[in-house]
Formats: sequence, structure tokens, C-alpha cells
Amino acid sequence: MSRDGLLRWNKRAGPAAEPCKICHAMKLLRRFLILSHRYLGIALSALIVMWFATGIAMMYVGGMPRLTPELRLERLPNVDLSRVRLTPAEALERGNVDPNLGRVVLLTVMDRPAYRFGAREPVTVFADDGQVLEDVSVAQSKTIASRFMNLPEAQINFQRTLTDVDQWTLLQGRQLPLHKFRVDDASATELYVSPATGEVSVLTTRRSRGFAWISTIPHWLYFTALRTNQAAWYRAVVWTSGLACVLAVLGLVLSVTQFRRQKPFAASIPYSGWMRWHYVTGVVFGVFTLTWAFSGMLSMEPFAWTNATGLEVSRDVFTGGPADLFSVDSLVGRLTAEIAGCADRGAAAVIGVRLVLLLARPSDAAARAAREVQRSGADVGLYRSRDEPGAGADPQTQSGGAVAV
Repeated sequence: MSRDGLLRWNKRAGPAAEPCKICHAMKLLRRFLILSHRYLGIALSALIVMWFATGIAMMYVGGMPRLTPELRLERLPNVDLSRVRLTPAEALERGNVDPNLGRVVLLTVMDRPAYRFGAREPVTVFADDGQVLEDVSVAQSKTIASRFMNLPEAQINFQRTLTDVDQWTLLQGRQLPLHKFRVDDASATELYVSPATGEVSVLTTRRSRGFAWISTIPHWLYFTALRTNQAAWYRAVVWTSGLACVLAVLGLVLSVTQFRRQKPFAASIPYSGWMRWHYVTGVVFGVFTLTWAFSGMLSMEPFAWTNATGLEVSRDVFTGGPADLFSVDSLVGRLTAEIAGCADRGAAAVIGVRLVLLLARPSDAAARAAREVQRSGADVGLYRSRDEPGAGADPQTQSGGAVAV
């Protein structure tokens, strides 16, 4: 029968022809699903395998190379408290610093004790003469790197001054410019010194850089040319992870539509060879792949409900506001004297003192707690609870506390 004749016969058949149309539509839909899954898989399969492999590698080697807090504390020089001539309040006035910067740290910068005010855009005032730290030069940065590595300056080689991020400073854009140095040592260490703070900001080694290239960089598409374009990088990660979700869903749908229940059960899978293995592994791991790709996409907060503004509580609610440095000079003086005495007796080596504000009053506990300061960097709060005798009844009473770090 010709095609036209078949069509006329279907018209005469009336409603009986409807199942044929449905079957034809289902065949087209199944064909569409198969082709979509096939070609989307061809395009994304290598990327997805790479994501799995590099994700597993990240579990064992960590993320991008960085200067760990533990190493930073270990390499920080001791603070020579005998050279401290100014109180925090006096340094504040000498440096013409905004008193609302909040965080205050006493540390050593370029072999001199100094107060650092603020965190985002810190201002450093030397505690011996009140001089404000200006941007350190390349030569001074080289000396800083040399002392940090405990190596002679001859082994520290200046590379360049970064005004734009490179592969290892992608997350330090706010700290630019940075002076980059390469160290002649067995680890091929590279250092980045911040001219604004006079401190080492980033440290990488041949090992950490190599591990990053087989883990974090390909996993998060942290390639400099792409990562520096925030909008392009964001879209690339969201769209590729979204397409990976679509690919997984298509595979799960096909695992149902292609199943033919027969006896024996092995005959229910209409494939053989590699395609059979693809079907079986897809059924077993498809759900895991979908949830893994979807959670990766959610980590980028692609939807409005994932990055909605939550409850915002000012830090002052918990601390009472910036430390009133003019009211804690006596406390800081006693603390400094006590710690200096411990250091002279070999009981402690101070690498920094951080001043924080607590809703409490200063007390003689400061002197006792100072004896507990250890080089390990254990935080020791110096304050008296409101419930202690003599603490006062006013719950709004604020004072400075000192924390040795």
C-alpha cells in the first residue's frame, strides 16, 4: 500500500489511528533523548571525568598554595617589648588613624615593634617612635623575605612587582601590588611580599604548585586568563555544571525507557559489549553523578534564593564596638610589663598581642593570664566576667581586653 493510501486508511480508521500517532511521537522522543545524551556526553565526558579525578585529588592535597596560619606564626619574629615606647592610644594619635578601625595588633615589622590598626586596609604605626609605615621598597622586601626564610639575601631573587594577579595570587587581588621573589632552595620556593604591610602574603613551593595543577586549578577552572574575568568564569562553571546535570538526567531517563523486562533478567538490557557496561554503570552511578554535579553548581549560588541576604548582625553587637584605646592604656602597660618579665625568665616568647573589646572590665586576671602566654599562639583572654566581684552592675560597661597571639 502506498503512503497516500495508508494515510487515507488511517483517516477512515478514525480513533484507532491515535495510538499510532502516540507511538510515533514516543519513538521520536526516545530518539531525541538518545541523541541528546550521546552528543552531550561526547562534549562533556572528558570534563566530567576530569572533575571527578581532580576532586578526589583535592581531598588529599588541599587547595591553592598559600601561606598557612601555622607557618606564618612559626616564622613571625618575636616582639621586643622593651622597645615599645608608645601606648596604642598614642600611636593612634601619632598616625592620625581613625579610632573606629577596630582590630589592633602589636607585632614586629622590619625588626621594629609596631601597632597595626584595622584589617581590610590596615595602617601600621611603629611603637617606638610613632612613624607610619609607608610602602616598603623592593630592597626592604627582599630583607623581609630573607628573614622569613631564614636564608641569606643572596639566595633571594627578585622577580617582579605584581600590579595584576598571577596564577598564585588569584585570591589576593585586594593586596596588590606584591613583590615576587624566588628562593634558591630545594623546594623552589616563591614568596610574595606586601609593600603595604611589610609581610609575606603568599608562599608557594614546587610541590604545592604541582599539586594545584592536578587538583584545584582544573577542578575550579582556575586558569588565570579565565579566573580574572569574574563574569566569564562564573558563567563557565555554572553552565558546564548545569549541562552535566542535564546529561545525568537524560541518562537516568534512558535507563528506564530502554529497559525491556524479559526472562532471563539479563536479556532485559538491550545492549551488549561496552554499551552494556555503560548502561549498567550509568544506572548505578547516575544518581550520584547528578547530585554531585548539582551540588557543585549550587556552590556557585546561581539562583536568587541561594544568595539572598540573610540576617546581618553588626560585629559591634558582640564586641561592644571598637576598642576604646584611651581607656586601656594602663591594662596594656601591665600586660606588656608582665609578658616582658616572663620573656626575660625564658617562660614565654611573644610574637604578637591583639587587643579586642569585651563586655567586661579589666582586672588583675590580666597579669595572671599573661604568664600563660605560649609561643604556640594560644589565645588568652584578659578580662573579668560581670559576675565576678567588683565587675560592676552596668551591663554596658566596656573595656579593652588583650589577647596574646
